Amino acid sequence: MLTAMTLTWRGPGLGSQLMPDMKPAVDAFRKDDYAAADREFGALEPRYPTAVEVFFYGGVSRLFVNDPERAIVALKRAEEIGDATFAPHVAWYRAVAEERAGRLSEARAELEKVCRGGSERASGACQAMREMVER
Repeated sequence: MLTAMTLTWRGPGLGSQLMPDMKPAVDAFRKDDYAAADREFGALEPRYPTAVEVFFYGGVSRLFVNDPERAIVALKRAEEIGDATFAPHVAWYRAVAEERAGRLSEARAELEKVCRGGSERASGACQAMREMVER
């Protein structure tokens, strides 16, 4: 999943560097090498502070290497960037990270955002909220 901004971004040179710069991180992510993806996306954060993909996939990578605190930081930044396409996915993974960090009220709040929306994650988020209430 990529935004239109990423596909068309033009840096200081004649072409876009964002896509080529993200390639090692995306390749690692696709190979389920989340430790490498975490390192690669982390290195891109200062260079591309408005690229939602960098923070979203970096956050998910951190979640998969069992670092929910750092995942939350990255996913909060992805949320601040405010891309509507990524919003339900960001909220879903942030809910997972919040739950893993032991912050159930924050997890519920993120799930509620997704549950109220119309994305493909909505029904799963509603179900997860019900299960959290039962705990």
